[in-house]
Amino acid sequence: MNDHPTKLPKAAIQSRILHGKRALVIGIANEQSIAYGCARVFRELGADLAVTYLNEKARPYVEPLAKELGAPIFVPCDVAQSGQLEAVFQQIRETWGSLDIALHSIAFAPKEDLQGRLLDSSGEGSRWRWTSPATPSSAWRDSPSP
Repeated sequence: MNDHPTKLPKAAIQSRILHGKRALVIGIANEQSIAYGCARVFRELGADLAVTYLNEKARPYVEPLAKELGAPIFVPCDVAQSGQLEAVFQQIRETWGSLDIALHSIAFAPKEDLQGRLLDSSGEGSRWRWTSPATPSSAWRDSPSP
């Protein structure tokens, strides 16, 4: 995997405590993403991964990382677009049948809101943050069973 060591204790890696577990990671943007670091650790501990990318613009940055992680599921997911999160969970159901871990590491804020404190975010930035149209748990719960 890439040159950023995870510094996991040797015993943790050897235990492969997540062997046989299936993890969805939403929010990898590039190799500097927190989500990517988490995905690497999940993989080192034995988990199988499903990885999403925001859109076609992001795909070239995320796809090599998904391949490096050996992710058998690699699908688009823009939670602001109705139905995309549900499609991710449908793909997981069709491929794996179940899911053990879901990591949501997505965020958005208007550019102006990135210059100050979180508490000083504009109404628009706060409204988006608290009213995103989908959540992983609701999409999984509401998607059709296999």
